[in-house]
Amino acid sequence: MKPMADLFENIVTGWLTSKGYFVIQNLKDGRKEHDILAIEIRNGKAGNARHIEVQCSSEPMGYLDGTAKKKNPKQIMQAVKKYVHKKYKDASVQKQIEYFLGKNYTKMFVYGRLKDEPSQVAALKANGIDEVIKVSNIMDELLNMKKKKNKGNFITAYTNRFQQMLKLYEELS
Repeated sequence: MKPMADLFENIVTGWLTSKGYFVIQNLKDGRKEHDILAIEIRNGKAGNARHIEVQCSSEPMGYLDGTAKKKNPKQIMQAVKKYVHKKYKDASVQKQIEYFLGKNYTKMFVYGRLKDEPSQVAALKANGIDEVIKVSNIMDELLNMKKKKNKGNFITAYTNRFQQMLKLYEELS
Protein backbone atom coordinates (compact mmCIF):
# COMPACT_ATOMS: atom_id res chain seq x y z
CA MET A 1 0.00 0.00 0.00
CA LYS A 2 1.18 3.52 -0.74
CA PRO A 3 1.73 5.92 2.19
CA MET A 4 -0.68 8.55 0.73
CA ALA A 5 -3.45 5.96 0.44
CA ASP A 6 -2.82 4.97 4.07
CA LEU A 7 -3.02 8.62 5.12
CA PHE A 8 -6.41 9.21 3.50
CA GLU A 9 -7.81 5.88 4.69
CA ASN A 10 -6.70 6.83 8.21
CA ILE A 11 -8.44 10.22 7.91
CA VAL A 12 -11.66 8.47 6.87
CA THR A 13 -11.23 5.94 9.69
CA GLY A 14 -10.80 8.77 12.23
CA TRP A 15 -13.92 10.50 10.90
CA LEU A 16 -15.96 7.30 11.17
CA THR A 17 -14.65 6.60 14.68
CA SER A 18 -15.66 10.11 15.73
CA LYS A 19 -19.20 9.24 14.65
CA GLY A 20 -19.31 6.09 16.78
CA TYR A 21 -18.27 3.50 14.20
CA PHE A 22 -16.15 0.43 14.91
CA VAL A 23 -13.75 0.13 11.97
CA ILE A 24 -11.85 -2.66 10.23
CA GLN A 25 -9.25 -1.25 7.87
CA ASN A 26 -7.40 -2.92 4.95
CA LEU A 27 -9.10 -6.29 5.18
CA LYS A 28 -7.32 -8.78 2.91
CA ASP A 29 -9.14 -11.39 0.86
CA GLY A 30 -6.54 -13.26 -1.17
CA ARG A 31 -5.16 -10.66 -3.59
CA LYS A 32 -8.03 -8.26 -2.95
CA GLU A 33 -8.14 -5.64 -0.22
CA HIS A 34 -11.19 -3.87 1.17
CA ASP A 35 -10.23 -0.40 2.39
CA ILE A 36 -12.67 0.11 5.26
CA LEU A 37 -15.58 -1.76 6.84
CA ALA A 38 -17.46 0.12 9.54
CA ILE A 39 -20.35 -0.61 11.90
CA GLU A 40 -21.98 2.09 14.00
CA ILE A 41 -22.19 1.09 17.66
CA ARG A 42 -24.71 2.78 19.98
CA ASN A 43 -25.67 1.56 23.44
CA GLY A 44 -23.99 -1.77 22.78
CA LYS A 45 -26.00 -2.41 19.61
CA ALA A 46 -24.86 -2.53 16.00
CA GLY A 47 -26.44 0.04 13.70
CA ASN A 48 -25.55 1.31 10.25
CA ALA A 49 -22.88 -0.63 8.39
CA ARG A 50 -20.66 0.69 5.58
CA HIS A 51 -18.21 -0.67 3.04
CA ILE A 52 -15.93 2.22 2.04
CA GLU A 53 -13.36 2.37 -0.73
CA VAL A 54 -10.96 5.33 -0.73
CA GLN A 55 -9.35 6.68 -3.90
CA CYS A 56 -7.48 9.89 -3.22
CA SER A 57 -5.24 11.71 -5.65
CA SER A 58 -4.62 15.41 -6.04
CA GLU A 59 -3.64 14.93 -9.69
CA PRO A 60 -5.60 12.01 -11.14
CA MET A 61 -3.94 10.56 -14.22
CA GLY A 62 -6.77 8.32 -15.34
CA TYR A 63 -10.15 6.83 -14.73
CA LEU A 64 -11.27 4.44 -12.00
CA ASP A 65 -10.65 1.44 -14.26
CA GLY A 66 -6.96 2.40 -14.40
CA THR A 67 -6.91 3.68 -17.97
CA ALA A 68 -5.81 7.19 -18.95
CA LYS A 69 -7.16 7.71 -22.48
CA LYS A 70 -9.96 10.33 -22.73
CA LYS A 71 -13.40 8.73 -22.59
CA ASN A 72 -16.86 9.71 -23.78
CA PRO A 73 -19.80 9.46 -21.33
CA LYS A 74 -20.68 5.89 -22.36
CA GLN A 75 -17.05 4.78 -21.90
CA ILE A 76 -16.91 6.50 -18.49
CA MET A 77 -20.03 4.60 -17.42
CA GLN A 78 -18.46 1.31 -18.55
CA ALA A 79 -15.15 2.10 -16.80
CA VAL A 80 -16.90 2.94 -13.53
CA LYS A 81 -19.13 -0.13 -13.80
CA LYS A 82 -15.97 -2.25 -14.10
CA TYR A 83 -14.46 -0.56 -11.03
CA VAL A 84 -17.65 -0.92 -8.97
CA HIS A 85 -17.91 -4.60 -9.87
CA LYS A 86 -14.27 -5.22 -8.88
CA LYS A 87 -14.45 -3.30 -5.57
CA TYR A 88 -18.05 -3.80 -4.42
CA LYS A 89 -20.11 -6.29 -6.45
CA ASP A 90 -17.81 -9.20 -7.27
CA ALA A 91 -19.25 -12.36 -5.68
CA SER A 92 -16.17 -13.04 -3.55
CA VAL A 93 -16.11 -9.41 -2.36
CA GLN A 94 -19.79 -9.50 -1.40
CA LYS A 95 -19.34 -12.81 0.40
CA GLN A 96 -16.57 -11.45 2.61
CA ILE A 97 -18.25 -8.08 3.23
CA GLU A 98 -21.53 -9.78 4.14
CA TYR A 99 -19.65 -12.08 6.54
CA PHE A 100 -18.74 -9.00 8.60
CA LEU A 101 -21.56 -6.54 7.86
CA GLY A 102 -24.54 -8.71 6.91
CA LYS A 103 -26.58 -8.04 3.78
CA ASN A 104 -27.78 -4.54 4.73
CA TYR A 105 -24.88 -2.09 4.35
CA THR A 106 -24.11 1.16 2.60
CA LYS A 107 -21.60 1.29 -0.22
CA MET A 108 -19.50 4.44 0.08
CA PHE A 109 -16.76 5.90 -2.11
CA VAL A 110 -14.39 8.60 -0.84
CA TYR A 111 -12.19 10.47 -3.29
CA GLY A 112 -9.74 13.34 -3.58
CA ARG A 113 -10.07 14.34 -7.22
CA LEU A 114 -11.24 12.38 -10.24
CA LYS A 115 -10.61 12.84 -13.93
CA ASP A 116 -13.91 13.98 -15.49
CA GLU A 117 -15.16 14.19 -11.90
CA PRO A 118 -18.86 15.02 -12.46
CA SER A 119 -19.24 12.18 -14.96
CA GLN A 120 -17.47 9.61 -12.79
CA VAL A 121 -19.39 10.66 -9.66
CA ALA A 122 -22.69 10.35 -11.54
CA ALA A 123 -21.61 6.95 -12.88
CA LEU A 124 -20.70 5.74 -9.38
CA LYS A 125 -24.16 6.66 -8.12
CA ALA A 126 -25.82 5.10 -11.18
CA ASN A 127 -23.89 1.88 -10.47
CA GLY A 128 -25.21 1.49 -6.94
CA ILE A 129 -22.77 3.45 -4.78
CA ASP A 130 -24.97 4.93 -2.05
CA GLU A 131 -22.65 7.71 -0.87
CA VAL A 132 -19.93 9.49 -2.83
CA ILE A 133 -18.01 12.03 -0.79
CA LYS A 134 -14.88 14.13 -1.26
CA VAL A 135 -12.19 13.64 1.36
CA SER A 136 -11.99 17.44 1.68
CA ASN A 137 -15.56 17.42 3.06
CA ILE A 138 -14.52 14.87 5.67
CA MET A 139 -11.46 16.95 6.56
CA ASP A 140 -13.65 20.08 6.89
CA GLU A 141 -16.00 18.19 9.19
CA LEU A 142 -13.10 17.00 11.37
CA LEU A 143 -11.79 20.56 11.59
CA ASN A 144 -15.24 21.90 12.52
CA MET A 145 -15.56 19.24 15.22
CA LYS A 146 -12.25 20.45 16.67
CA LYS A 147 -13.48 24.06 16.67
CA LYS A 148 -16.58 22.95 18.59
CA LYS A 149 -14.34 21.08 21.06
CA ASN A 150 -15.60 17.73 19.70
CA LYS A 151 -18.87 17.90 21.63
CA GLY A 152 -21.01 14.85 20.91
CA ASN A 153 -18.23 13.03 19.04
CA PHE A 154 -15.92 10.16 19.96
CA ILE A 155 -12.36 11.30 19.36
CA THR A 156 -9.37 8.98 19.46
CA ALA A 157 -5.84 10.27 19.98
CA TYR A 158 -5.18 9.49 16.32
CA THR A 159 -8.17 11.55 15.15
CA ASN A 160 -7.12 14.37 17.46
CA ARG A 161 -3.70 14.46 15.76
CA PHE A 162 -5.37 14.82 12.35
CA GLN A 163 -7.53 17.59 13.72
CA GLN A 164 -4.48 19.38 15.08
CA MET A 165 -2.74 19.05 11.71
CA LEU A 166 -5.78 20.45 9.88
CA LYS A 167 -6.10 23.32 12.35
CA LEU A 168 -2.42 24.21 11.95
CA TYR A 169 -2.74 24.10 8.16
CA GLU A 170 -5.76 26.40 8.34
CA GLU A 171 -3.90 28.84 10.59
CA LEU A 172 -0.86 28.88 8.31
CA SER A 173 -2.89 29.37 5.12
